[in-house]
Amino acid sequence: QKHIRLLRCTNTTSEEVELPATIPRSLDDFLQLDQPDHTLDNGSAGGPSTGSMGRVTFGTGTGKERKDEYLLHFYKAIDRGITQLLKDDPAPLVIAGVEYELTLYKTESKFPRLVDEGVRGAPDGLKGGELHKRALEVVQPYWDKDIEEALAMFDQLGPERTSLSLKEIVKAAHDGRVLH
Repeated sequence: QKHIRLLRCTNTTSEEVELPATIPRSLDDFLQLDQPDHTLDNGSAGGPSTGSMGRVTFGTGTGKERKDEYLLHFYKAIDRGITQLLKDDPAPLVIAGVEYELTLYKTESKFPRLVDEGVRGAPDGLKGGELHKRALEVVQPYWDKDIEEALAMFDQLGPERTSLSLKEIVKAAHDGRVLH
């Protein structure tokens, strides 16, 4: 909610990606609200039907009661921007945040390569490469799934459409006949 970042990671490195202006950097920036310097409470004398209640108080509130709704709109705006930014990038997206926020983000996300699991915990509290390490752990099943699907296809196709010979594989790849 306070510091949105996008990190591009490899197995050994991570670097922050500059976000376009269309992606909000924080919930406060997204809402463009300043904290009021006072509470706008008003009161009115109760009428004869209010019994012993002498005064009715009403006010504007601070918006806390609508925070989930604000967060959903915030996450939707982030997701739109990230989806546009990464539309041609085949890499998966791993999100990091507290459990409550991960769940809310996933309900709004339309990103096609969003990894089911996220890094749980406050990302700004993870130091010394811990965020990178935990993201790699979360994304590993995503990569394993592709390998498992390719191996299952290998078994299904049989020896007439598969090869273990490096020489045959290189020739077939040169001819554009290799799927995996």
